[in-house]
Amino acid sequence: MAGFRLADLYRAPDVNPINQKARAIPVLNPIDPYGRVFFFSWFGFMVAFWAWYAFPPLLTVTIKHDLNLSTAQVANSNIVSLVATLVIRIVSGPLCDYFGPRRVFGGMLLVGAIPTGLAPLIKDATGLYLIRFFMGILGGSFVPCQVWTTAFFDKNVVGSANALAGGFGNAGGGITYFIMPAVFDSLIGSGSYKMLATANGEVVQDPNMSEVLKVTFSLQTFALMLTYMCSFGGELAINAVLSSYYLYNFPQLGQTGATRWAAMFGFLNFVTRPSGGAVADALYRMGSGVGQSRFKHHHRLWFKRHWITMCGILGGGALVLVGKVIDPQRTGHPPSEAVTFVLIALSAVFLEAGNGANFALVPHVHPQANGIVSGLTGAAGNLGGVIFSIIFRFVTHKPAPGAPSAPNYGKSFWIIGVIHIVANAAVSWVKPIPKDQIGGH
Repeated sequence: MAGFRLADLYRAPDVNPINQKARAIPVLNPIDPYGRVFFFSWFGFMVAFWAWYAFPPLLTVTIKHDLNLSTAQVANSNIVSLVATLVIRIVSGPLCDYFGPRRVFGGMLLVGAIPTGLAPLIKDATGLYLIRFFMGILGGSFVPCQVWTTAFFDKNVVGSANALAGGFGNAGGGITYFIMPAVFDSLIGSGSYKMLATANGEVVQDPNMSEVLKVTFSLQTFALMLTYMCSFGGELAINAVLSSYYLYNFPQLGQTGATRWAAMFGFLNFVTRPSGGAVADALYRMGSGVGQSRFKHHHRLWFKRHWITMCGILGGGALVLVGKVIDPQRTGHPPSEAVTFVLIALSAVFLEAGNGANFALVPHVHPQANGIVSGLTGAAGNLGGVIFSIIFRFVTHKPAPGAPSAPNYGKSFWIIGVIHIVANAAVSWVKPIPKDQIGGH
């Protein structure tokens, strides 16, 4: 099988004559039908993720003070946002199978735009909860994004296609950490804030109910859900609290400086998530051609499974390391900025690569019901975000006798890391595809 060629980035891709799926990813050719699908899948998800995470960069200081919020209410709003997306992702999978990912994607963007436009009308914590809940619809767009690329790209590149689309889209979380403070600072500089303050593809057979239940309760589906719950759930929860953590330990950074450093976590998705999928595809291609008799299809899928496990365990280990190093109760003093930034980046590499690795295996599992598997796996990521956000919310300590409780970020990080290690090790033995599934194509 031919490897990567530079021309594949801009020329029309070769197409599998059997399933009409592209065998290369024309990243730089949005005119080609396959390139157009790839472009709108990642660009739509990036815009959705940008809007979905528009609150956290300003939530710790500006919005908190403007609405007179407590620290607990800020944390609660993060949880509410993730719960909404959890529900939407569960529903969107079957909807993609019935109506197609393009229609579902467009519908989510249109509906999600409404609460986004109503955000300036928020006046209290209840309004914040409601708006963030309905903006959570945008977070569900990840599912049609992945189902869409899966339907148009063949098995030799589908892992890379899913990882690139997901990675470019997830980078919207980094973009919003740069843009929102910049817009706010520019409005203050121009005096406009005073005015603002007064306003306050593929034909898929519709699955029947027995098929839905079979796929839902499959051990392979559960394994994907658990590993993605850790990787993407960890990313969501950390992304939501990172600027708060930086501002808490390094107040000299200020709101803008803290959000810029927090943006690094999201921006790494441009490289890390695609790398996770690309490595998975490279491992899958091992044994093709000359070695086909040695490594059959289902054997090569084990390489993808082991890669997911490796990312999960290394990511968990990195989080444990982060927690132990930045825990002021253990060290007696806050860590240096440089050490913290490096360790957070290290954890991001493995978490985000794990996201790409997971959705490199998803297209092979129950391909006749890919929307259901994608939806359940994506929803599990949000469930993880809710669980880990609750950990950040309730694991606290008293900085000094008689002082009010404050978040214990260090302890939260290492608890989440241990969960990652245990969960990934627990499902590492699960076969990549069900025994009775033929081919896994």
